[in-house]
Amino acid sequence: MENLIHDKENYILSDVEHLERSLLKLQHFYKLDSKTRICVSEMSNTLISLNKKLMREPRPSTQNLADQLNKALLENPDGDGVILKVFKNTDSKVEKCSIMNFYLS
Repeated sequence: MENLIHDKENYILSDVEHLERSLLKLQHFYKLDSKTRICVSEMSNTLISLNKKLMREPRPSTQNLADQLNKALLENPDGDGVILKVFKNTDSKVEKCSIMNFYLS
């Protein structure tokens, strides 16, 4: 499943790169027309924001969190349970015990 998502992201990124090349060609072709330049500039800004959104780390899914919790419970034979702490900051420090750290972006 993870490979399928990764392949889909690669296809999208290649499409974004193709669109970026097309925008550059448009920009060179219509150098003199100011309205077209403005339109191409807006499209380029949209493309940059789209590319940034695609490059972001995906948030952990509910199923992924459930799988990691179940794994931690199985690996903890003492029956202490698992303490789950969710952080927004990846630099947070936690003492060692049966704690699982999840970082949200």
